[in-house]
Amino acid sequence: MPVCPPLKYALAGLAACIACKTTHAAEWSFQPAIDWKEDYDSNRRLAPSNETPSDGTWVTVDAPISRITDKTEWDLIPHVQAQRFGGDSALDANNASLTGAFQGHTELDSLLLSTTYERASTLISELSDTGIVDASTQRDDASARVVLGRDFTERQHVDVQGSYANVQYPGAALLGLVGYRYTSAATIYTFKLSPTITTSATGFADWLTAPVTAYVSHDAGASLGVTYAVSQRVTLSASAGASTTTVNSIVGHGALFALQASRTYELSTLTVSYNRSLQPSGRGFLMRRDQLALSASQSIAPKLFATATLQGVENSNLATGPFLDVPQYFTADVGLQWRASEQWTISLTAGGAVLREPLTDQHAAEWRAALDTRWTPLPHSASR
Repeated sequence: MPVCPPLKYALAGLAACIACKTTHAAEWSFQPAIDWKEDYDSNRRLAPSNETPSDGTWVTVDAPISRITDKTEWDLIPHVQAQRFGGDSALDANNASLTGAFQGHTELDSLLLSTTYERASTLISELSDTGIVDASTQRDDASARVVLGRDFTERQHVDVQGSYANVQYPGAALLGLVGYRYTSAATIYTFKLSPTITTSATGFADWLTAPVTAYVSHDAGASLGVTYAVSQRVTLSASAGASTTTVNSIVGHGALFALQASRTYELSTLTVSYNRSLQPSGRGFLMRRDQLALSASQSIAPKLFATATLQGVENSNLATGPFLDVPQYFTADVGLQWRASEQWTISLTAGGAVLREPLTDQHAAEWRAALDTRWTPLPHSASR
């Protein structure tokens, strides 16, 4: 998203103002983590026929570096992952991302700047979206985000935010993965009615283009929301609004909403959410997505937890013509997590997924199991 000169100078001025007001002492920290996962999957590609079972090894390394003062924080977050599969070695891939972020605040103002570059296998990025899993294709995503915030009173706050993403699939146009450029902007006003009730009003707009297919869409709308802390353990939130979408000069209208409820017990947590949103597709168009999610955790012994996650996704077209993306995707997992020590966590999970194929209306299913070991050494820190 191009930044106009006045906004560019305003951002630079705010960052300079924040920087000049910080103290000289800064806390540097380095918090690496290594994750090793062994799994088995009966149909990793979620193909409706010719299922190929495979065992897999996933090795992930994260190495975030932070510099923190009383008013600023700089973060550099490298991430690398190797995925290797016996029985389906064509899906072997190396994934990586690098994120840089700056956060700063004065008494009334705040600023967040972040940028990310990510390269990921289509096995990770496409199963619940386009459904295209190609051994030789990876998703390249370069994105940036800015958020300006201001407290007008103790009860009133405004955020102005913008983001830009350039998503490409090198060499995959013949498969239908053409990529896109997606720009979005929003203004969010929040008002605290009471210690337990917070209301919000949001205005938003976004633009999506796919240069390969000449697809162009524009969406704009508004929503109202409320968050209610029923008690220290129960929180409810809801928002609803409407949007107007223009796709290649064809105008449509629709509703958007988000609902969430969370409950924290003495030894367990439960969160349920359901929302409707508009999302870009790797095929280069905007689609409507309805998503249901549930997550739960229960302590069953000291350092031992039972976990459960569930997610259902339904995608649909915003324009006329055939819908080529995955119309329905459902996944569920249950597991045990043992927090052996402050540095070591071992997890055992089992579950499965089902999707409905576009056009053919065939169903594909998988079942899977995994053993995951995560080592998070004590952070290294220094002041200077």
